[in-house]
Parts: sequence; structure tokens; C-alpha cells
Amino acid sequence: MISWSIVPALRFSLALMCGIYLSSVLAETATWYVAAVALAIGLIVLSLPVPLSSRAAVRGGAVFLMWTVAGLIMGSLRAPSLNTFDTQDTDGYILALDEPASHGGKWLKGTATLLEAKTDSVWSQTPEARVQLFVSAAVADTLGEGAVLAITSQIAPPRPPLNPHTFDYRAYLAEKGVGLQAFVKPGEVRILYHGRPPSLLARMRAAIARQLDLALPTSKEAAVAKALLLGDKGSLDDETRDTYARTGAVHVLAVSGLHTGVIAQLIVALLMLFRRGINRYVRLALLAAALFAYAALTGFSPSVMRSGVMFGALFAGQVLRLETNPFNSLGLSATIILFVEPYLLFSLGFQLSFAAVAGILAFYPTLRKWFASEYWALSKLGDLTAVSIAATLATAPITAYHFHQFPVYFIVSGIFAVPLVTAALWSLIGATIIHFFAVLVFGDTAFWAFVPGYLSVWLCNISLEAITWLPSGLLEGLWPSKLTAWLSFATVVSAGVTALRRTRLPFHLTCVLLLATGASTVHSTLARLDHEEIVVYSARHILAVERAKNGTSKLDYRELEPIAGSKLQRLHDAIASHRHAVGVRSLAIGQDSLTPPLPAFSVHRLGDLHYGVYAAPDARHMHQFTPELNFVVVTAPRNIEAAQLSAAFGADQTFVFTDYIPSWRQGGYDELSLKHHVLPRDGAFYPVGLATSPAPN
Repeated sequence: MISWSIVPALRFSLALMCGIYLSSVLAETATWYVAAVALAIGLIVLSLPVPLSSRAAVRGGAVFLMWTVAGLIMGSLRAPSLNTFDTQDTDGYILALDEPASHGGKWLKGTATLLEAKTDSVWSQTPEARVQLFVSAAVADTLGEGAVLAITSQIAPPRPPLNPHTFDYRAYLAEKGVGLQAFVKPGEVRILYHGRPPSLLARMRAAIARQLDLALPTSKEAAVAKALLLGDKGSLDDETRDTYARTGAVHVLAVSGLHTGVIAQLIVALLMLFRRGINRYVRLALLAAALFAYAALTGFSPSVMRSGVMFGALFAGQVLRLETNPFNSLGLSATIILFVEPYLLFSLGFQLSFAAVAGILAFYPTLRKWFASEYWALSKLGDLTAVSIAATLATAPITAYHFHQFPVYFIVSGIFAVPLVTAALWSLIGATIIHFFAVLVFGDTAFWAFVPGYLSVWLCNISLEAITWLPSGLLEGLWPSKLTAWLSFATVVSAGVTALRRTRLPFHLTCVLLLATGASTVHSTLARLDHEEIVVYSARHILAVERAKNGTSKLDYRELEPIAGSKLQRLHDAIASHRHAVGVRSLAIGQDSLTPPLPAFSVHRLGDLHYGVYAAPDARHMHQFTPELNFVVVTAPRNIEAAQLSAAFGADQTFVFTDYIPSWRQGGYDELSLKHHVLPRDGAFYPVGLATSPAPN
């Protein structure tokens, strides 16, 4: 049984989290007012005489309140600033590179700070806004940290999601303080300063990555090996990412507790070999230095920092012969990380990492008893099963809210992935050391040493691919409301306390929260079923109009001209996400689709919604149309003038364009005050007055 009093670091970290969260929802003036009031209350409580029987509880509450104040202040001072400015009249920029481009693909991504902009041939300083740069590999390979670039590429804010209920990349960048984007082609950049040369750790990282590419015979296994050993997921293809995500094993690709634990065990084993000749404090310093170096090698991700501090505290207890509590170590790691970067609290990686470890610490001891066996093989299998269930149970509310899916066979994937990844890590670490030793001493390669690691990664990949073929492997369409997500998370926390304390109060609270979660789920589901949604999706050269109500939907869908399969798939995914969000069962689009060719003008109906489609390539077929329409879709707006549309359909009509309109035609629409919506620019269209509000979420 664990008590609240023996985990002070966990209490401090929870108080910090509360304070940082409050700083994000309160206005700036309110934050400082609340902090001042809470600090005064805490100091008054600490100074008051309190009876001995309640002194610990009262003073503990006051200390918790003061740590919450610390979180409020830290969150307010370190909140990411999102500086942007109007780039419409500028034609040149000077930027300083913060993070060199490091991801694979057609464009390599990096982050830079905007320093100056040129307007009418005059350079002037700008707010130090952060810009996400996409540069070609030929340019990126010559740039180091701190490089200064002069570019003529257009800088603009990232586009919001064009279709409902799809990933909001603009909000994702805003959380990182990045509010602008630029795509830099080789002819649009001049390098003023190439930047600092790569550090020793960066060169080591690049050397290990090249070594893995050369030693492993297949690119898929080499990409997974780089993700496991270095945390570099840039080389992973979409198929591999999807395989690991659909089986619930994507966590093994992120360098986290599993990987850091293997490194820590290796370091401790080496230190124990020389324990007689090295002072224990020196061994502790070497352990901390080695864990820090590994965290630096893998890019200081939140999961690595969390696991590094946690394992460092646990193994420090072993080295110093002190008793350590894993919950205290977890709280200590959270406190250190949040002091360095408070807004990592809102990072999905931070949330999943800490929730998974807390779940394992809370639920594993009880689950392990359920799967215990006197046979060694079955005992190890029970261990893996208990760990998988504990981690998944703790992270399920977070993954369901953010990813809207749940892997059904997560236990099976964990049984295969965890031991194979552990074996791969040991093998790859050993092979890397052997290879560098062979090169330095004998001047020859030792690629043969990578065979066990390659086989482990290959077996892991094919095992997970086989799991994806099992029926109903992924439960999709989960759209819990914020209230449901909070209630479900509170239920998991209460269940964890019940498992640890084994008292009636947490058990009764868990039952109440479970009932509240079920009621919230039913309420949000009924609200979605009663909600009506009409949307014209944004997809160039495709027309897709959908009406969803009472759990059913009707879709008018046409390909206006042949397009790439990837673009069509993105539209299919957007339609499926929208149907899930409004409580509609996902249907095959092919059952609803209507094929071209379309007549020059046609009228279509979805319930009481009537809309027209003008599909002619120009205005030759245009005359005065009289039907009452909610809106008119124009598939070739580039070749049609605003006056022609106004004369044919009326000045009060709303026009929806499936393609861009030239800038020189925009003035005509402004002069006539024609209501128009450009799908590729403005995103999905909701007919005015016809259920235009987004689905409840």
C-alpha cells in the first residue's frame, strides 16, 4: 500500500501541472491576481498555529497551493509567443536557423527566426517571429545551426484544416510558437552564413545513422532501427507508421522508458563490474553523465528526459544503497522537465509518456498476480500482458480523444513487439560498439555484428504486419467530448488509487466516475445523432456534398477530372472522419458516388437542400437560370467573370468554387458584392442557414 505522504515529488509535480494548466486558461491579468491571492493564502496558512493532529494535512495543503502558484508563474512567464505580421507587401526576408532540417521526404523541415523583411527595396527589422522552413535537400545539407539565410520565397501563416474534423496543423505549430511557413526552392535562397559546424553528438548521430543504412540490407528495417536507437523517425515510410499505429505498438518507435531502461541497465552493469575500484559517488556521476549523453544523442524528447531522470533516480538509490519510490522518481522527473519547459505539459508525447508509466506503476502489481504462473515462459508472457494492459488502460482516454481510435489487439502486439524491440536494442547497441571498435583498431567493417539486430527488427515488422490482417483490429470512430475524456481519465486515476490503496473510498469514487463517464458518453452520442450537418468538402477537381442527420447521411460525390489516388484517399479519410464525428456509420463512398460527365448545368437535391452545379469549362452555356437554389457550385471559375454569374443566377446567390479564381477576377466579385466561397482557399463550405454549426465534440 502506498500513502500520499511518502511521495512528495509526485505531489509537487501535480501542483505544478495544475498551475501551468490554469495559466493557459486564465487571462494574463487574472493569472497574476490569482497567483498573488493564492500565495497570500498559503503564507497565512503556514504561519497560523495548527493543532498537531491536523498540522501535516493543513501545511501539506498550503505547500501544494504554493507549488501551484509556482506553476502559474512559470506558465505565464514561459507561455509560447506567437508573433506574426502582414507579409503581403514584402518580397524578401532574412532568417536565422534555429533547428537545421532533419526530416526526410521531398521537403526537409527546419525552424528559423525571422530577423528582417524587405518592402519596396528597403530592409527593416521585424518581430522575431518563428518560421517553419521547408527546404530542398541540396540546400539543407549545407546548413548548420545558426545559419543566416536571405530568401525570396513567400512567408505566410499555415493554412487551417480545409475540411471538418481533420488534423489542425496550424494549431499544432502554434503550440510550439511557430506562426509562419515558407517553402524555399534552391533558386530562392542565398546563404549569408552557413552556421556552426555540427557538434560532436550531432556527428556521432549522423555516423550511427549512416552505419545502420549500410549495415542493414533493407530500408524498412534500417528506418525502424534508426527510430529505435536514435529516435529518428524521418526515414519511416507511411506503411510502416500505419502498421505500428494500427496494432498499438507505435510507442516502441519513440525513444522512451523501454529504450532508456535498456541503456541504463547496460550502464549500471558496466559500472558494477568496476565497483571495487570506483567510489559510489563517482559511479553515480558517471551514470548521470551517460544518461544525459544518451538523451542529447536522441534529441532531448520529453519521454527520454522523463525516463532518464526516473531511471537515474532509481539506479542512484541502488548505487547509494537508498530506498527509492518509483512514484517519487516519476514526480521528480516531471518537476525537473516542467521547470525547464512548462508548456511541455500540453505535448501529447509528455502526456502519453507519463500516463503510461503511472499506469504501469499503479496497475501492474495487481495485474501481475492475475497472470502469474509457476512456469517461466508463461510467467514472462504474463509480465508482458500485464504491462501492456496497464499502459494501455492509462493512456486509452488520451488516445481516444486525440486519435479517435483504439487498437483491439494491443495485448498481442505487445507480446511480440516488446521482447523483439528489447532484443533489437541490445543487439544494435552491441553491434554499433563492435563496428566502431573494428574500424578504429583493425580498419575494417564489422557489419556481420548487425545480423541479430536486423533479424529482431525484421521479425517485429512481420509480426505486426500479420496482426494487421486480423479482423476488426482497429476500433475507429471514437469521438468523446472533452467532458467524457476528462471523466474517463479521472476514472482511470481513481481506479489506480484503488489498486494501490485498497480502501473503500477510492473504490466508491471509481464506481461513481464510471457511471458519470457512461452518462456523458450517452449524452454526447444522442447530441451527435440529433445534430444536422451539411458540408461541401474542399477537394480540387472533386465535388462532394454531404448531409448528415439522425445517424444517417447522403452523399453526392463526383470526380470532375482524373486525380492522383493519394488526393482521393485524403478526401475519403476526411469524409469518414466527419461521419464518425456526427455519429454516422462510415459507409463506402463508392455506394454514393455518381460518375461524370456532368451536363453544363444540373440541379441536385439532398433532402430539402437544393443546389446547382455549373460544370461547363466557360460561360458559353450560361443563360438566365430561375430555380430556387441554396447555392451554386462552379467547377471552372477561372474562365468565368463575376458579371456573367450575377446575370445568370442573380446577385443574391452564393457561389462555391471547386478551384482557385485568378487574382485579377477577384476585383469583379468585390465590386458586385457577390457572395463566393473558394474551397481550396477557404476550406469546406457550410450552406448559410442550414445547420452550419460544427458537430458537438
